[in-house]
Amino acid sequence: MSFAYEPPTRPLPPACRWLVQADTAHLLWNAGCIAIVYRERDGAWATQINWQKSTLRARCGSMAQGRRWIERWMEKQRGLPGSGARHVVRKPGWMQAFENFATR
Repeated sequence: MSFAYEPPTRPLPPACRWLVQADTAHLLWNAGCIAIVYRERDGAWATQINWQKSTLRARCGSMAQGRRWIERWMEKQRGLPGSGARHVVRKPGWMQAFENFATR
């Protein structure tokens, strides 16, 4: 069984890369698989994304289309380490009140 590592075509963090085989393509984050494009038993192509304790599945027309869709989806996500687009974390109310009290 042969495989190849390929970089993503979209501007994803450097820890992301594709592990491409004959009928599957895995998007790796360091050593873990976060998404996959695969051929189902009926011959159709499908995608699966494992994101924040949930699994998203969708059908696609080809492996290339599935890879492009996954890369665009991952690019839009916030909080992806190394992407520069992180959520702004709100401080708890008690911490904000303490800071307000301390600056008086």
